[in-house]
Amino acid sequence: MVAPNPAVDTMAPQPWGRNFLARPVPLALIFGSFVFMTLPLIALESVGAFDDWRLSPTFLFVAVFGMSHFLITFPIYLNRTNLEHFTSRPRYIVLHFVVPIAMIGVIALAYYLQTWNRGLSAVAIFGFWLFLALRGLDFYHVVRQSFGVLELTKGQAKLKFPPHTKLMAKTLFMTFFLLQMHTFVHDKQFTAEPLSIGLVIVAAGLFVGLLAFYVTKLREVGPEDRSYALIPIAYLVCQGSCAALAVYRTEFYLASLGMHYIEYHILMQPRVFANLRPDESIGDRLMSIFSRNQWLFYVGLIALSLFIYAGPRIANDYQHPLGGHGWIYWVFVIQSIIGSLHFYVDSLLWRFSNPFYQKTLGPLYFRR
Repeated sequence: MVAPNPAVDTMAPQPWGRNFLARPVPLALIFGSFVFMTLPLIALESVGAFDDWRLSPTFLFVAVFGMSHFLITFPIYLNRTNLEHFTSRPRYIVLHFVVPIAMIGVIALAYYLQTWNRGLSAVAIFGFWLFLALRGLDFYHVVRQSFGVLELTKGQAKLKFPPHTKLMAKTLFMTFFLLQMHTFVHDKQFTAEPLSIGLVIVAAGLFVGLLAFYVTKLREVGPEDRSYALIPIAYLVCQGSCAALAVYRTEFYLASLGMHYIEYHILMQPRVFANLRPDESIGDRLMSIFSRNQWLFYVGLIALSLFIYAGPRIANDYQHPLGGHGWIYWVFVIQSIIGSLHFYVDSLLWRFSNPFYQKTLGPLYFRR
């Protein structure tokens, strides 16, 4: 008898694996956004290429990808499974409903009172600190997402890093947050002061230290795992660069958000269509229809984004919407409210320490 050929080992390690953020397409889109969106826009903005444009490419980029990344957060409220979790405890009701409604009221009141036109009154002071806090919430939200996705890329690759590297990464991005706030309150240009120089030294030390640990891991793993180990290295370099650009000049902040917007869309794409129960909920039935026609969902999302973000400026002859009246002004206010709610609500939605999210999100992003 002739011995049969040995079976091919179909379970042999594959270069990119199957975990969500270890797949070529999501990675190509995330890193491609840095190369083909952020870097060209920053380069053109730095030489004033858009100074005479009524609607610059950066503005349109934010209108399409930025506002839509705000809006895509909220379909999770249409999901019956999520709503049952949000209403399962009094604390969750406060966090997911009472606080957002209160935020809407406070922000709308600040715009209604036009706090920036109130001189040195108590109303003006209230408005100043409110809008500064919202700007801080914006910066904090972005660096927290960068930290979270960096850790997610490490988990997706199934590589073990020293435990203290997580604390180093968190501290690094918090340092970027402090530096971005420092730049913002100093005429939106980096100012060399003892505080800012000290923070830069801390950030540089943490960045180099993390990079050294990641490169060490790259050298330790075998060829079949090397592609995994490259992911957190590339992510750290790209998002570290984006954060540093916003530290240098706040003007570069919007263009630096290319990776932030795209990776959020990628992470939310499976989530907004997951755990649906169409037979029990109108919202789930609607999202089930969209899940079979996702192109329709995204066309509607982008159309609404363009209306909210670009509509008031176009209708106001390209002037800032704060100088408009009626619907122009209030659509701009809605834009501000949506962004602020996104910063807050999103902070609740990615807590993998919560058993509910472990159960509902784990299968979406991790292959068991």
